[in-house]
Amino acid sequence: MVWDFFFETDMNYKAIIFDCYGTLFLFGDMKKAWKDWFNSFFNFLVESGHKIDYDYFNSQIDGFFSIPAPSRCEDCFTLFEQRLFDKLTTMDIFFESAKISKLAQTTIDAWHDEVKIDSETVNVLTKLNNTTRLALLSNFDHPPHIYRLLKKYNIAELFEEIIISGEVGTEKPDPLIFSLALSRLNLSNHEVLYIGDSEEDYLGARNSEIDFLLINRNDESTTKLSNDYKEDTTELENDWSGKYDDIKRIKSLTELLNL
Repeated sequence: MVWDFFFETDMNYKAIIFDCYGTLFLFGDMKKAWKDWFNSFFNFLVESGHKIDYDYFNSQIDGFFSIPAPSRCEDCFTLFEQRLFDKLTTMDIFFESAKISKLAQTTIDAWHDEVKIDSETVNVLTKLNNTTRLALLSNFDHPPHIYRLLKKYNIAELFEEIIISGEVGTEKPDPLIFSLALSRLNLSNHEVLYIGDSEEDYLGARNSEIDFLLINRNDESTTKLSNDYKEDTTELENDWSGKYDDIKRIKSLTELLNL
């Protein structure tokens, strides 16, 4: 049974930490999502009066998020906004900070049309919050979007702590971001459970000696979706979960209510 390992270890978790995307929010057609992200970016520039060749822009934006993160951001920029600013600068396109922020949200909104909240998320979090401390730990370059998203579904207040990579300067699977979460919760690694859907979630938790639970809704080897724009918008299939024998799994968030 999925839950045997909890009873065998007789562990009473004082907090549950959740990943965001793929865990509380579900991916749809991500090939379309990345294409929509690109088109919204391109159209924004055209509507702003810039004459730019579509194919040239495509080549410039290919692998946008694979470029090393900027070493620092302007005080008014998120990491994603700084990425946008730096890329546009290389193409001799210059926007004021307010317009960079608008571009950031426009492209994220286009991408997010293919992402939906799990129908179980609100109910499960609400019930768990009655007895368990909850936190969110997510890799994301534009933190304001995460806060806006949580507020939209009235779940922001359910999390005692919200740790977003774009705010803290480190990301999963680096154990440092997990250490930050533990520090904020004032708990040890053996007092929390981390729930996620990706290899970076698993490796980060394992390297931090935090118990990990994989949400694998289809009971199949998990697929790693491309987290970057590529010209062919190919999804990267990677049966990573088959490499590890110690991963415990659930098929739905509702199973957590049996914890």
